[in-house]
Amino acid sequence: MKAVSRVHITPHMHWDREWYFTTEESRILLVNNMEEILCRLEQDNEYKYYVLDGQTAILEDYFAVKPENKDRVKKQVEAGKLIIGPWYTQTDTTIVSAESIVRNLMYGMRDCLAFGEPMKIGYYRIPLACPGNCRISTMDLALPALCSGADVRSATY
Repeated sequence: MKAVSRVHITPHMHWDREWYFTTEESRILLVNNMEEILCRLEQDNEYKYYVLDGQTAILEDYFAVKPENKDRVKKQVEAGKLIIGPWYTQTDTTIVSAESIVRNLMYGMRDCLAFGEPMKIGYYRIPLACPGNCRISTMDLALPALCSGADVRSATY
């Protein structure tokens, strides 16, 4: 058996605006995390990139507290070091309409383009609260076509 000679680690964040904490508590944690991420990207040339959870709502929350850092974020996105989007929020495809998913991608792409290029990977969430016989929704089956139309070339769950 051949030994594995290379491992790729993708630094990333999964962000829930409201899950374990209130929105306000989450925002405090987000600001602290974003400051650490931005400092690392700015100061450590060995740190290649950071994936910001496939959604742009994180930036909306961050800029509500730190609007002065928009240029700082833009610089990292343009350099390909901070990878954002393509979604506005992480969507649970089992409970929303097709229209909602299309608009989510449209809004996310719009937000991304204000800072640079969006991530070209459809980064999807996995429903955690699946009932006993969890099934793939019809929207899950439509996601590849939707993403392809937005030039999102691959996907990960």
